[in-house]
Amino acid sequence: MGSYRSYMRSDYEPEKTSILIWLICSLVAGYIVQNVLLRLLGDYPSIYSDFAGAMYLSIRGLHGFRIWTLVSYAFFHDPENLLHLLFSILGLYFIGRELETVLGRRLFLAAFLVSVLGGGILWSVVHWSTGGALLGASAGVLGLFMLFVCMYPDRPITFLLLFFPITLPKAKYLGYAIGFLELFSFVFFELFGHTAAIAYSAHIGGMLAALAFYRVMVSPVPLRIPWPKPASSAIPPEWVKKAAKAAPPGKTHFTVNLTGRDQLKAEVDRILDKINSKGFASLTPEEKKTLDDAKDLLSRN
Repeated sequence: MGSYRSYMRSDYEPEKTSILIWLICSLVAGYIVQNVLLRLLGDYPSIYSDFAGAMYLSIRGLHGFRIWTLVSYAFFHDPENLLHLLFSILGLYFIGRELETVLGRRLFLAAFLVSVLGGGILWSVVHWSTGGALLGASAGVLGLFMLFVCMYPDRPITFLLLFFPITLPKAKYLGYAIGFLELFSFVFFELFGHTAAIAYSAHIGGMLAALAFYRVMVSPVPLRIPWPKPASSAIPPEWVKKAAKAAPPGKTHFTVNLTGRDQLKAEVDRILDKINSKGFASLTPEEKKTLDDAKDLLSRN
C-alpha cells in the first residue's frame, strides 16, 4: 500500500489526481453533456429521451435490465437547475477532502459508489409501483457525510444554514438531525404514493449503505458465535483459582517522538497499515491525533 502514498514516491513521479477531483469533474461533465444534447436535440425529443432512459434511474429502465442505472444516475443532474449540481459538488468537496485523506483513493471511491447504489436500490423499492426517474449525487454525498460522522462523531463541524455558518460541538449531533429530518420527510412526503420533488428514500438508502460500509470495510465487527460452554464437574485446584483472579499486566504505552519529517512519515505509514488491517476504530486517540496533525504537513510539496 505504501507505493500509493504521495510522500513515498520519487520527486520526479507526477502526482496522481485525487478521486475527489475526478468525481467532481465527472459531475460537471455529465451536466455539460446533458445540456449540449438537450440543445442540439431539441427538435428530436425522442433521441434525448433515449439518452435519459439509458442513464437516469427509472423503474421502466430496470424492467429493461438497465442495471447500470443504479449507479449512473448519480452523475447527472437537473439540466434546468444549476443549483442542483452546485449543492452536490459543494457537499462532495467539503466532506470528500477529509475522507479521501484517511481512507485512500480506492476505499473512498468505493464508499461513494456503495452509497449511490444503496440510494438507488431503496428508491427503486419505494417507487416500484409508482414509477418515476431519479438523478443526482445526493445519495452519495449524504452517504459520505454519514461515514464521516461514524469516523469522527465527536469532532466539531461547521455547516451553512441559509448561507449562515453554524458550528456544532460534535458532528454526531448534525448526523442525528439530518437523519431525523430525512426520515420524517420520507414518511410524510414520499411514502404511500406521494409525489415529492426530493428523493428522500434515495438519501436514506445512501446513508444506510454508508453505515453498512463503515461496519464492513472501515471498522469491521468480528463475528462472534455464542458456542455453549461444555459442562464440567471438575474442580480446579486452589492455585488455578488464584491465578485466574490475578489482574492482567497493564498495557505498555509508547510515546513516539516525531521530531523529523521522515519519522512522521513512517508513523503515518504504520497507522494507515493498521487501518487497512484492523479498521479505523482500532486506532488509539494518540494515533488519530497524529494522523490529523500530519495530514496538512505531508500534503505539501
